Amino acid sequence: MIDFPQHIFREYDIRGLAEHDITENFAYQLGKAYASILPKDEQRPIIVAHDARLSSPHLHDALIRGLNAMGVDVLNIGLAPSPLAYFAVFHCQTAGCVVITASHNPGEYNGFKFML
Repeated sequence: MIDFPQHIFREYDIRGLAEHDITENFAYQLGKAYASILPKDEQRPIIVAHDARLSSPHLHDALIRGLNAMGVDVLNIGLAPSPLAYFAVFHCQTAGCVVITASHNPGEYNGFKFML
């Protein structure tokens, strides 16, 4: 079992200090966990996007590696705001999305928002 800090899990998202609470290993494991909750017969890709925080590109890459390790295809839209990722889910008819962002929190934070 992998031990992650419980305080990063919130009602609507996951947020914590980048490189302390939110690490590349966490992002990789999160990609695998997200993939495991998709329906077994789901063939559509997942949208993945990130904000402009310095830690976001590394977390973005690790998350995609985790999704791919579970056989999930990714439609990588790169640097994009959350509403654009949500729109892309419907426009591109994907299975959902993950956005790497800590929203309004200071730059040393990062996190994840999800949509199925």
